Amino acid sequence: MKEQAEFADWADFPARLRLARRQLGLNQTDFAAIGSVSLNSQGKYEAGLTEPSASYFASLAAAGVDVHWLLTGQRSAGALDEDLSIVVDAIAPLSGDQRAAILAVIHAFAS
Repeated sequence: MKEQAEFADWADFPARLRLARRQLGLNQTDFAAIGSVSLNSQGKYEAGLTEPSASYFASLAAAGVDVHWLLTGQRSAGALDEDLSIVVDAIAPLSGDQRAAILAVIHAFAS
């Protein structure tokens, strides 16, 4: 039997939705247009007052939004934002020693 995805607390969805919109550099009006909904509906989704429809999520997915993350709080496999994609592309051709040096610097910044 197939396992269903584990959903994060729905109360976190509005915050993730706002974050997704801001990461794209969009205001509510422009993000609502991507989702084919009114500004009023977008505001209600971000306030947690109403739940979006499946067609809203389909429209967001078509625009490149990680809908799996919106619903679960877990990034989809292979979903990287633009900055991380640039980093991965820059590191990919490096030797193992060069990658290890870069990872050491990243770990130093992270701690």
